[in-house]
Amino acid sequence: MIYGDGSQTRDFVHVEDAVEAFLKAMDTKPALGVFNVGTGRKTSLNALADVVTSSPRSRRGLPASSPRACRQAWLPRLTGR
Repeated sequence: MIYGDGSQTRDFVHVEDAVEAFLKAMDTKPALGVFNVGTGRKTSLNALADVVTSSPRSRRGLPASSPRACRQAWLPRLTGR
C-alpha cells in the first residue's frame, strides 16, 4: 500500500550489501562510531512498486489490505533493547 502519490523517494539497500557494510565497520580499528549505509540512488515508491509487481514471481498487484491487517499478520521476532 502506497500512501500519498508515491513520488516520495528512499535509498534502498539490499540486505546482503547492508550486512557486508556492517561486518566491515565492525572490523575497523578503531571503531568509527555512527555510520550510514546507502547506495546514493533515490528510488520513488512508484518505481519500486513497478519493479515488484512486474516481477515474474509476483502473483498480483499491490496489496489492498490495511496497515492494521498487515500488523496483525506479522510481528517482529526481535525487539530493541
